[in-house]
Amino acid sequence: MSWLLHQNTPVNIAVFGASSGIAQGVIRCILDTLKHVNLHCISRETPHQKYKTSAQQVITAHHVKGYHDASLKALTSKLKDTKFDLVFIATGVLHDSDIQPEKRIKDITQHSFEAIMSTNALVPIMIAKHMLGLMKKNTPAAICALGARVGSINDNRLGGWYSYRASKAALVMMLKTLAIETHRTLPDLRVCAIHPGTVDTNLSQPFQANVEPHKLFSKALAGQQIINVIDSLSMKHSGQQLAWDGSVVPY
Repeated sequence: MSWLLHQNTPVNIAVFGASSGIAQGVIRCILDTLKHVNLHCISRETPHQKYKTSAQQVITAHHVKGYHDASLKALTSKLKDTKFDLVFIATGVLHDSDIQPEKRIKDITQHSFEAIMSTNALVPIMIAKHMLGLMKKNTPAAICALGARVGSINDNRLGGWYSYRASKAALVMMLKTLAIETHRTLPDLRVCAIHPGTVDTNLSQPFQANVEPHKLFSKALAGQQIINVIDSLSMKHSGQQLAWDGSVVPY
């Protein structure tokens, strides 16, 4: 059942990590689908992406120094008069100039583990913490963060990628815990992780060689699939991780 895409009133959406490839696909889908939308794009990078909008679509870009208490408190202070239907969190890291997924136990380092755990698990829950008071009440709303199937403990058949797997498993645990807590005070808030599949972005580029072509999604297709999953969320999905096709990813 659609709760997001067929609203008759303006929809308020915040996208965190808005400069990432997947976020850009999500933003494009939102603008292509929702006629009346107030879209807030939040990123640590200076906004540069330009989107074509209609008169009833308003995009506001916000540059934050980091996703920590001080920056998020300042951001939510600016947004205090807005009540959000959707907060989508597309922050995350798999590798960078000095961090790579571990192939074996000897590759793990304290630095890489702490960096990946902080970015993938702590940052999304910090964002949720600060945005929670700005969510709509008594009507359907959602807080969704990018998950990953490799964070499933039961689905781990290949091993490796210690830090990334652990961070995504931790993220699902915290979202599950948040779903339990918010059910008491925000009974229409859906909280979930979404596994987008393998998307053709800089994050996945070094690992695409063994991906079948039909399983490598463009940013546009990934954005559409993610929004479709969000639009179909009901309260029974809160606290779960869903894949791009709407199937439940096991814990």
